[in-house]
Amino acid sequence: MTGISAVVFGIIGLATAFRFERVYDEFLFIASLSMTLLFVPMIAALMYDGRKTNVAGLASMIVGAASWIFFGYFLPMDIDGYVIDPVLIGLPLSLIAFVIGNRFGVDLTEKRKEDLLVKGTPAEEMVNEDRTLSEEYKKEIRIEWFGMDGALVLLYILLGCFYGYGIINQVEWIIGYGAPVIAIGIVIGVFAKYLTEVASVMNGKNR
Repeated sequence: MTGISAVVFGIIGLATAFRFERVYDEFLFIASLSMTLLFVPMIAALMYDGRKTNVAGLASMIVGAASWIFFGYFLPMDIDGYVIDPVLIGLPLSLIAFVIGNRFGVDLTEKRKEDLLVKGTPAEEMVNEDRTLSEEYKKEIRIEWFGMDGALVLLYILLGCFYGYGIINQVEWIIGYGAPVIAIGIVIGVFAKYLTEVASVMNGKNR
């Protein structure tokens, strides 16, 4: 799925890259579309402990993207001369689609518990006898707002303000050069971290 997604996003990028005269317009297009596509399913995956299904995630993404395109290009909402950003329409519709889609498909949360209950596996201890998650497992998956998780959220907000300032004031170097360089730096950092973890595992096996 990752390989297929990389190809699809590459095609989308090449198809849209030459349809904009300014980099600001292209950046807004990608950022807005990504918001309606990813915000609801990603937040639900991270923060929601209840029932979650693949149908809900796909429905949320499809409805969010479709509504953004429809209200952005085919039926813009105009109130007293002010055009409503399609993101403001796509996000609640994406949430509604997630809630409805969640009633269909396999509950991934319960499936995860079933997988953890398999006898003889190291993960068996992560689930109590009453099928509730153990405190150890809850601690393992808990989001720490005063740690790395919180720092990443803060970084996202700071980058949003930084890019927003560049778009509003049309500072070309921020969007044309700053954004790609920061993205490249993040990718290199994540990949370097991955390599160090792989190296530590290999060294552990060698010992």
